[in-house]
This record gives sequence, C-alpha cells and structure tokens, in this order.
Amino acid sequence: MLLLAILCQIPENRVVGDCHEHHMNIEHMDINETLRSAKLLLGIAQSHLHELQKLAIEQHYARGTVLFQEKSPHHTFYLIVDGTVSLDIHVPFRGVKRVLTVGPGEILAWSAILGDGRMTTSATTVSPTQVIAWPADQLLALCQKDHEIGFVFMQRIAQALSRRLTATRLQLLDMFAETEPISRPGS
Repeated sequence: MLLLAILCQIPENRVVGDCHEHHMNIEHMDINETLRSAKLLLGIAQSHLHELQKLAIEQHYARGTVLFQEKSPHHTFYLIVDGTVSLDIHVPFRGVKRVLTVGPGEILAWSAILGDGRMTTSATTVSPTQVIAWPADQLLALCQKDHEIGFVFMQRIAQALSRRLTATRLQLLDMFAETEPISRPGS
C-alpha cells in the first residue's frame, strides 16, 4: 500500500486499491481527445500532442485527497480534466487560507517544471477529481529534446500562470481587505 501511495502521490491512508479506484463515477477518458480539447494545448500540432500523450498518466482522486503540500518537493505536473482543487497557503498568525479553487482546464504543480519542485501552495481535491499527470522530469526532457514543443508548451504555461497570478492577486486583496477605510495623516 505504501508503494501504491507513493506512485499515486496520495497519502497512504487515502489509498483504496489503486489510483483509478478513488472515484468510480468518473469515466475512463480518451487521453488523446482530452489533450486535443484542452485549452492549454489548443492549436498544438498533432505530432506534439502525440508526444505529450505518450508521457501522460490518467489519475482519479477522491474528495479530500491532498495532492501536494506547500514547501514540499513534488515532481508531477497536472492538467485538471474534471473536478475542483483548492490551493491553500499557510499565513503566519492566520492559519491556512484558501487562495484559489481551480477546475477543469487548469494546471497544477507548475513549480515541478519551472522551479525547484517545491510547491508554492497546498492542493486538496474539493470534489472527486480526474487529472492528466506528467512526470516533470520526462516533460522537461521532451521540451529540451524538441525545442518547438518546448517553446509552445512553456508559452502556454506562462499564459496560464499570468491568469492564475491575476486571480490570486484579486483573491488576496479580498482576503486581506481592511474592513474600515484607512485615514490619511492630516485628514
């Protein structure tokens, strides 16, 4: 069971059998079709989609599964196909705060391919969730081997992160908003 938890990247106490048994209502997907219709990959050449498909792993997670934890190393990159995932941060003296909830078409664990692999948030499934996962080292190797796919893929990641940064900034403004206006000196 422990090896299965490591392979599925979920806590051992959440393992029911294998990754695909966590939620039986989610139907088996056609990874090629899912990749072809994903906003992240729209317009990417079929040959590049085929290369991404060869590395892709379909995974299903039950509600409440922790996919990764803030500041911990994690080496898998995800595209959410179905379900929702909360992204939370620990704020000193305030506890754990939800920064954002993401759903179908969104990416998770971008630090695995763009940073040192340490996560900037914790991610927990809010509902039964289906993802396509890629081992970060294999995805990076593909991008380094084929610069065309690497450029397009990283460009799409940057666009997704730009949208995420805007959404997070708005959420943080709301979370830390003052309840009373701040008076200016001399007013």
